[in-house]
Amino acid sequence: MFRLSVKQDYPDLCGLWLEAFGEGEESAKFVFEGFSGYQHIYVLEEERAVVCMACAVPCSLQGKEGIYLYGVATKKSHRGKGLMSALLEYAEQEEKRKGAEFSVLIPQTPDLFAFYRRFGYETRFYRHAFSVESVPAAAETLSASPVTAGGLASLRRANASRPFVQLNPKASQAVAEDLTLLKAECFATGRGYAVARKEKKQVFIEELFAQSPQAAAELVRGICGVYGCQQAKGYCGGGLFQTEQTMDFGMIKFLSKPFPMHGAYMALMLN
Repeated sequence: MFRLSVKQDYPDLCGLWLEAFGEGEESAKFVFEGFSGYQHIYVLEEERAVVCMACAVPCSLQGKEGIYLYGVATKKSHRGKGLMSALLEYAEQEEKRKGAEFSVLIPQTPDLFAFYRRFGYETRFYRHAFSVESVPAAAETLSASPVTAGGLASLRRANASRPFVQLNPKASQAVAEDLTLLKAECFATGRGYAVARKEKKQVFIEELFAQSPQAAAELVRGICGVYGCQQAKGYCGGGLFQTEQTMDFGMIKFLSKPFPMHGAYMALMLN
């Protein structure tokens, strides 16, 4: 039986999570109750036990409503039977009926890109990785603030050079909380922003957008100055560093008429 989960399914959901992803119960509870919510988790129940699950977190892109598939898992004893295919089809049809126009996801491993292509998903989101040596320097215009859902959304709207996938408020708050636990902060100048943290002896940048390569370099120098580091690496919006490496990252499936994406961006999805 296909249905949406309820809180009473937690033991089954948690067992699936631990079996599929190897993360602890605290992580599972955070996803089910803080990030997704039971009302957004589709499950397949057989003999009064949940054997498949898929979180369908509401999100938006280009003013259109959609879902972000996360925590997709099947019980090991039930794999290879086409159950997940059936569950995803059911979830997509239900969400389409509610008004969703697209579904996005981030494959956990490279081999899963081919798996999801079988269901009509196509790779349309890319991650731009960079690594630079940077002399720490004080940036007069640099400001630092805690990561909050509202603050990050505001920085994105003001600085992102392309449309981006935006999670619903509940999920966005969960992402902000997760970044805070990692001791990440938001840094901004008049020409860009970054979500960054210190990782051992270097700066790790979760997300960076800037108006130009020069503005990006200034931002990185300022963050390195704050943390006392000489090396920075991480991810940016693209076209900002000579050392960038572009990698396949996210996929989309249009549930109704396809729409222009204009190089859309997706990141910070609790992936």
